[in-house]
Amino acid sequence: MVSDTVLVGLLTFLGTALATAAGLWQWRRAQARDARADFRARRVTALTEVWEALSALEEEQRTALTGPDSGGAAGSDRLTRVNLLLLRRSPFLLADEQEWALAFARHVAEIDTLIRAELAAGRPGEE
Repeated sequence: MVSDTVLVGLLTFLGTALATAAGLWQWRRAQARDARADFRARRVTALTEVWEALSALEEEQRTALTGPDSGGAAGSDRLTRVNLLLLRRSPFLLADEQEWALAFARHVAEIDTLIRAELAAGRPGEE
């Protein structure tokens, strides 16, 4: 039948192959874990940037109303910057988050337009 030397060699080969396969599997898991952690970190950074940009947009719109009339071009420029930021960061944002951010920016611009129209019409608009 099969000699002891061949059997030992075959078992050694199988053990080495299994150990190599297990090591490769663990290495791939570690790579995937690192990639997920990197993606999560970039996602948090993207969400932070979008939040800060939207907050700055709202703050600038509010302060522009209390200051001298700066016209709609500055507001349009701020809205464009927010839209470009959303485009750059879209791979890290969920679809709902993108929609909410765009809706928020549109509503800020719409409120600004309505308030400016009221001010232009001569109504002070206490609200």
